[in-house]
Amino acid sequence: MTIYKYLPKSNYTKFDNKVITISRDKLADGAKILYIFLAHLPTGKRISHPYIRKSLGIGQSTVEKYVRQLKAYNLIDMVRVGPKQYDCYIGSTECPAYRVRLHWKDLEAEDAKNPYTLEDIVGMQKGEVL
Repeated sequence: MTIYKYLPKSNYTKFDNKVITISRDKLADGAKILYIFLAHLPTGKRISHPYIRKSLGIGQSTVEKYVRQLKAYNLIDMVRVGPKQYDCYIGSTECPAYRVRLHWKDLEAEDAKNPYTLEDIVGMQKGEVL
């Protein structure tokens, strides 16, 4: 899975502090730990379920249970991009994960509209002909 996220600057360390205050009957403590673990990873980081299992010391069924809880609470949104490959969008209590996904898709669409690389643009600014 590839990590994409948006976390506002105020009231945050590297994760949404308000997630910790969600009651246990709505979101298990283990799901909160998984959220914190995913949120601390840099955007674009590629990880796997075995990596999560080893890092957190939990089994596959537990990872899947916590992922379902986080998806139900709209803290993560996962999109399959290939066999055993997912993009994982990480939201917050203020910005649901599906909105993070839409934001990243908008950025990708903007990039696709611009056929020039950064080097091309710098060259054009210097007067070079492409």
